[in-house]
Amino acid sequence: MLRRIVSSVALAAVFATGAQAQSPFLENFTFVSAGTSGQQFNDYFGRFNNADVANLGVAFPTGPTTQFQVWCADEVDGVAVGDTYNVWVTPLSASDFSKTYKPLGAPTNYRRAAGLSTQMSGTAISAANDNVQYSIWDVLGYSRPPTPEPGYNFTDYNSTTVNADEAIANTFLNNVNLNQWLVITATTRDGRKQELLFNDTSRPFETPVPEPGTMAMLALGLVGMAGAGFRRRRK
Repeated sequence: MLRRIVSSVALAAVFATGAQAQSPFLENFTFVSAGTSGQQFNDYFGRFNNADVANLGVAFPTGPTTQFQVWCADEVDGVAVGDTYNVWVTPLSASDFSKTYKPLGAPTNYRRAAGLSTQMSGTAISAANDNVQYSIWDVLGYSRPPTPEPGYNFTDYNSTTVNADEAIANTFLNNVNLNQWLVITATTRDGRKQELLFNDTSRPFETPVPEPGTMAMLALGLVGMAGAGFRRRRK
């Protein structure tokens, strides 16, 4: 009876671990809208051209005209409307962030950036939205203040506001669905790169990587199963 209980616990832990595991996957992405200017960060839109539902969720909308909102996560590289990239897509629930530009500090840095992106208000260019964007870049480890780029109104930069935004970002960490938030990392295309954040609500709500309790339960179950097998062999 004990062997059956231990075996069931082990199998449950294995399934739980498998359900929580997420890995980077490849997609083809087109940047389709930047609002009325390159500074309108909260009016960025893109689309996946093949929309693999196995990775993106069965409810993900497909079709060449489909687009979704994305947020800039790369301060130093440029992107233009119509640019198409082969991209690595990394769920925030993944254990492998090697395909991202900022693996050091992941996933916390990307979780903070995701939480900050939800604080942009409306679609108009504003100092408040600009400073949220500067906060996103800062928590991801880009320069501070941001390196001036053409088309950005860096006179809006306010270090006090950015500090406040970043402090608030820590309160968002437990509210960010790690499985649904994705990091879109472009591979080199004609020397151009970009990284974006996307909240894919079609993906199932899942918890992040296994907790220590789950791993302990798994280890206990495996040891029990091994012991049961050894006893059977001795008989």
